[in-house]
Amino acid sequence: MAPRFPVVFAEGWFEQDVDRASPAGKPIAQVARARFEREGIDRDDLYGCAELGPDNTRLGGCFKTYHDRWGFVWFPILLSDGRPAFRFLAFGVRHHPPNSHAPTVYQLAHPRRASL
Repeated sequence: MAPRFPVVFAEGWFEQDVDRASPAGKPIAQVARARFEREGIDRDDLYGCAELGPDNTRLGGCFKTYHDRWGFVWFPILLSDGRPAFRFLAFGVRHHPPNSHAPTVYQLAHPRRASL
């Protein structure tokens, strides 16, 4: 069994992303958050983000988890007791249709990552 890591939700970013989500996305986010807070993130569910994404997002050092067409982006941190954990950066649709102007989860995470 792979290790599980605790998560930290802060900054009100989750609430902003859920407010922005479609009716189909809202329950995905809420159920996933409850599971992450209860069980943590399984190491096998974490995928590294590209240093430079095709949309010019810079998320090097971040990780993502997939939830059908939605995703979460996480930043690794150390808790005060020295245990590794993951800080929430964004939730949203991973990839929109070509003519969409809605931001992807990666575009939401990019400025938040830069602010850390």
